Amino acid sequence: MTPTPTQTPEGEHNNIADLTADIPGFLVPGDHEALYETAYHHGDVILEIGAFAGKSAVIELLGARANPARIAPPVYIGVDVDALAVFRTWETLRRFKLERHAALFLGDLASFRASTTVSPSMVFLDGNHLYGPVRADLECLEQIAAPGTPVLCHDYVLDPSQELEAKPAIDDFVKEGRATFEGTPGGRCALIRLTGTACGLPAAKPAEFETLREHWLLDAAASLAASWHRLNDEIARQKVKLQKADQKLKAITVKLESRVKKLKSELESHQPLLGRLLYRRD
Repeated sequence: MTPTPTQTPEGEHNNIADLTADIPGFLVPGDHEALYETAYHHGDVILEIGAFAGKSAVIELLGARANPARIAPPVYIGVDVDALAVFRTWETLRRFKLERHAALFLGDLASFRASTTVSPSMVFLDGNHLYGPVRADLECLEQIAAPGTPVLCHDYVLDPSQELEAKPAIDDFVKEGRATFEGTPGGRCALIRLTGTACGLPAAKPAEFETLREHWLLDAAASLAASWHRLNDEIARQKVKLQKADQKLKAITVKLESRVKKLKSELESHQPLLGRLLYRRD
């Protein structure tokens, strides 16, 4: 469902889960509102790690755009290691007519940091949920986000039976004094604010945003094309293997048919004798 231009910010906020219901993703009730509200207040430059298909991207941009006090148009930057996720997200943003606000980077957060000086005003952390990668992303964020930057961390609030490692990684980061824990605003999200002195860039700097957008998309397209060629090569190799296996199977089938024919011929040649033996038995 694409929101209409006449949708009021209040109506959009109240119905944000329904507005984005047909976009694939893993948000649960409460996540939508937490993302929308955080972006409303802090969504000048939104950085998201783990875009998947663009559900959270749409929510964040709609929330940021709804704030009448925002002077400049909001900027969304999605970082994902999967080229398909990049293009799924781009198509979703196009469907909601939000693509002019967005740039999508193929790679991990460390690669993103090495390629640009863009600094976010808010972050949604929803990439790899193992302890090591979560810690690595948080430590990388220290280098690009200013102190006080809000970071929404997904999959922090989980059923005890679930074994994702985001929560202990975030808790340890907070215990070390590198962030303050602001609570759980809804759904599976925790909200923290970076406090470490390592925070490098003082403010959001989207100046190179327009020039980077096309460059990053071309990189993603090249990666996807390379993956497509590798897949085609693998399909061709598997076809050759199947053809060889099929030839062997046909050869075995011919041998079996020959043996069956021979056995049948032998049985038929012994039929008179078998008939006489059965007759004597009776």
